This record gives sequence, C-alpha cells and structure tokens, in this order.
Amino acid sequence: MADNIVIINNKEIDFQIKEFKAFISSNDVAEVFGKRHDNIIAQIKNLPDDNFSALNFKGVTYKDAKGEIRPAYNLTRDGFSLLVMGFTGSKAYQWKIAFIDAFNKIEFQLRNQLLDSLPAKEKEIADLSQKVRLLEAKIDLLQNEKFGLKDEIINIQRDFIASIGGKTKMKTFAKINQYGHITQSERQDILNYYKKGCKLKDIADLLQKNPVSIKKIIDEENLTQKDIEICKQQLAGK
Repeated sequence: MADNIVIINNKEIDFQIKEFKAFISSNDVAEVFGKRHDNIIAQIKNLPDDNFSALNFKGVTYKDAKGEIRPAYNLTRDGFSLLVMGFTGSKAYQWKIAFIDAFNKIEFQLRNQLLDSLPAKEKEIADLSQKVRLLEAKIDLLQNEKFGLKDEIINIQRDFIASIGGKTKMKTFAKINQYGHITQSERQDILNYYKKGCKLKDIADLLQKNPVSIKKIIDEENLTQKDIEICKQQLAGK
C-alpha cells in the first residue's frame, strides 16, 4: 500500500503490516542511519533472549543483490526505539522522529481499520476502552493540579492558625501537614484500625503506607485533638 511508504533521509521505507501491526526492516534502519547491516544484526542478536525481543524483533530472510539469502529482522515500534536508542547526532535525532511519526500515522490507520472490522459490540467495547484511557489521563492531570493547589491550601490554613494562635500553632500545623501524602480518609482509617487494636505493621501492610508515618500520625492524634479544642476556645472568645 502506498500509504505505508515514507521517505526518510531520501530513502523509501516500506512499512510492512501483519495482523494490524506495523514493522520495518533492519535493512531500512541500516540504510537510513548509515550503518552496516551486519552490525545491526549483531546488535540485535546481542539483546537478551526474552519475551520483549521475541515480540519486537522477528527474524526473517531476504535476497541480497547477488541473489544470496541473508538474515534480517522486522522491527516493531518498540523494537526500533530500543535499537536506535544509542544512535547519536542531530541527523540521527531527526530520523528517529521521522520513523516515530510514520509509526504513529500508520498505527492510527490500522486502529481505524481494526475498528471498522469489529462487530458492533466489540466496537462499543473498544470505544469504552479509549474513553477509559482518556479518563485516566484526565485523572493524572487532576492529580498534578491537586498537588499544585495543596501549597495554596496550606498557606491559607497557616494564616488562619497564625491569626488565632501565633507561631506555636503554626509549628504544630506544619507537623500535622508533613504527612500530606496520606489522605484524610486514610488517616481516619489508620486511627480507626488502631483503636480496634490493630498493630502498626498490620495497618501499614493493609494500607501500604510507611509504618513510621503511621506511628507519627497516631502519636500526634492527641496533640491534634488538643490543638483543635484550643482553637475552638480561642475562636469562641473572639
């Protein structure tokens, strides 16, 4: 298919399609990057003999200009990325980007072809899977925004504590907030489990949290409760 042919470094690269997956030949990689093909083959053979290599480097053969049978490999996007990782230089960088862009374009076309070939129910499942991936990306974005808002919230709370209790209360508040990676819900779970007689190690294993942080939260609970009561009394007196 013409859509599977791209020009990189003035060379015509024919992407091969098998089972809705795109592959490029090790010969093409050698030509574009100006490497000897036998060195490329040796580099691939030196990779660990594991599942990744089996999935992303498919051994094939081809006829050279003399008509002799030679070994080669078909590479997936991941196989290509691993192989050229050590290729340096500004031109090599440009060629890497060109290959990746071509993989993106062809794999996008293949996904659309695959969706068109699916029954209605499977199409619906595929669409839902895509929506899930988009939601996961949004969740990651919101998590980053949450960490950005955390400092703002702490500053507001610090101002409040300072207005009713001065530096002593600010120090106490700083101690309480240093375990911000443990959510309020998790903090409450920690205290509930502890009140039920659970051991620190068991709570840490159950919630997958640092035992030291859990111990400090429990140790500070009495201080926290006392501090809240003092704040309430001072607010009532205003």
